[in-house]
Amino acid sequence: MYEFTPSGVNLGQRASTQSYVIPMQTVYVGSNFGGLVSVNGSPVASGTTFNLGSGQSLNLSAIENQYNSQGYTMVWGSTSQWSSNTNWSSFSKSTSYQANGSQNGATITAELKKVCTITFNGPVLSGGSYYYSSPVTAVEGTPVEVTALGFTSSDYIDQIFSSWSDNQTQNPRSFIVSSNTSYGINYIGIKPNNGYKNLQFVGSTGQNVQLQWSEHPNSAVNQYQIWRRVKHNGITGPDTQIGTVGRGVCSFTDYQYVYTSSYSDDLLWYDVRAYYSTAGTYADAEWNAVFGRVDYMKENNANLAAEISNELPTKFEFSNYPNPFNPTTTISYQLPEKSFVTIKVFDILGKEVATLVNENKSAGYHNVVFDASRTERSRGMTSGIYIFTIHVNGITQSKKMLLAK
Repeated sequence: MYEFTPSGVNLGQRASTQSYVIPMQTVYVGSNFGGLVSVNGSPVASGTTFNLGSGQSLNLSAIENQYNSQGYTMVWGSTSQWSSNTNWSSFSKSTSYQANGSQNGATITAELKKVCTITFNGPVLSGGSYYYSSPVTAVEGTPVEVTALGFTSSDYIDQIFSSWSDNQTQNPRSFIVSSNTSYGINYIGIKPNNGYKNLQFVGSTGQNVQLQWSEHPNSAVNQYQIWRRVKHNGITGPDTQIGTVGRGVCSFTDYQYVYTSSYSDDLLWYDVRAYYSTAGTYADAEWNAVFGRVDYMKENNANLAAEISNELPTKFEFSNYPNPFNPTTTISYQLPEKSFVTIKVFDILGKEVATLVNENKSAGYHNVVFDASRTERSRGMTSGIYIFTIHVNGITQSKKMLLAK
C-alpha cells in the first residue's frame, strides 16, 4: 500500500496528519505459449507481475514471430485476443488494461496463433500465389481458400481435379487447420498432351511429304490420327483427316503432296493427334506448316497408286471430338471401301435432330461437323446427352455425346 498526505494539510502540524491507504492490484501478464509480451513499450517475460493502484493502466502489445515449444511461429491471427481470468478481454493486438482495485490476481494472456503448413501432392492456387512443391501457410483457426489446379503428368497426360483425399469435391475449398497437415488430391486423366510429340518433316524438295514423331509414353495411347489443312490460291480449305496409324507406328507419308521451296505453291499444315483410349479423347490440334504441291506424277502412276491404297483404312471406325462439346463437334469416320453412309443425330428421347450425311462416300477418311447452334431442327437445343448414329452397308452403330452449354 501507499501512504500519502492529502492536499490542504499543514505538514508542520503532525497532529493533523492523516494516512490514506490506496488498494493495490497484482496483475500477471504473459502469452499463451510462454513467449515475451510488450508492456509499456518494453518486452517482458511471460508471467511478469505488476502492482497497480486503482485507475493505473498497462499498455500491452503482443510480440509476433516468436516460436513455441513445438517450433511453430506464433502470430496475431484473426481470432486472437487478450484474455483474462476476469471479465476483461480485448481483440486488439495493442491495447490497454486499467486496474480497478477489485481484480487482484488478474492474469492477462496474449492468445497468439500458430502458423501452420498444408502440403498438397499437386499444384494449387492460394491467396493469388501458385504452389507446387512448397506448402501453403495458414494461421491456426483462420480459413484459407485453396484451388486445386490441373497439370500434365510425366507421361504426358493432362490431368484435372477429381476430389480431395477425404472424398470432398468442392474446388476451390476453405481449409481450417490447427497444426501442420497434408491433403491428397485425386486426378482424372482427360487427354494426351502434345509435349511428347517432336513432329518433324522428313525428306527434301520433290519428295512426298513424310511425317515422323515420337511415341507417346503412355501405353493407353494406342492410335494416332493424321490431319491436313491446305491453303491453295489464297483459300484455306477444311481440316481433313488423311490417315490413322496404331501405336508403334510413328511415321506417315502423304502420297498426294510433295515438298517444294516456293512461296507460290500451296501451304500445307499437318497435325498428328494421339488418341487416349482410357478417356476416349484426342490431343488438341497442334499444326506444323510446310510448302508443297499436289504430286501430279503419282496420280498417273498405277504402281504408286497401289502404294497409296496401302494407306487406306482396313476397317470401319468412327468417333467424335470434342466430347463434351459446345456448340460444334467433328464426327470422324473411316471406310475401307466405297459405301453409302447415313449419319443422324437424335435427342435422348429418340427424336431426330439432324441428318448430317446421306450419300455415297469413297473409301478413306471422312469428317462432318455437327453445329448445335445452326442446325434447323436443333433450335432451342438444351444441354444434355445426344446420340449420333452412323449406318454403313446395312450396319448401324451409335455413340453418345454431351452438349454442355
